[in-house]
Amino acid sequence: MAEHIRLPWPDKDLSPNARVHWSRLSKKKAEAKTTAWAICREAGLDKMEGRVHLTIAFCQPDNRRRDMDNLIASMKASIDGISRAIGVDDRHFGYTFAWGKNIPGGAVKVAISQVPELLGDVPFMGVGS
Repeated sequence: MAEHIRLPWPDKDLSPNARVHWSRLSKKKAEAKTTAWAICREAGLDKMEGRVHLTIAFCQPDNRRRDMDNLIASMKASIDGISRAIGVDDRHFGYTFAWGKNIPGGAVKVAISQVPELLGDVPFMGVGS
């Protein structure tokens, strides 16, 4: 069974296309990581073991065109926060990325599910394998 959390829309400074000073970028990454960790703890997510699958839906704040690959990169710090909260190294994560419905202010909806032990030895295909 999947656990669901809702993260804030990634800060524009976290985009790989942003040109920001390293100290500002570092602060933004720390904020995103801490926020994701806190949301996981608040949602009551327990520690997990083994492989984990994240289904990530980007719910845009508006109708502007965005590149999925830049949004994925913008989520790196938040994924690190999820990893820390559930106690699983993110190298054991598999991913599915999708576009969600637009939401005022934007949001990133994440479903976190344990991969059944039966599939534990089956390698993930694609991103995160």
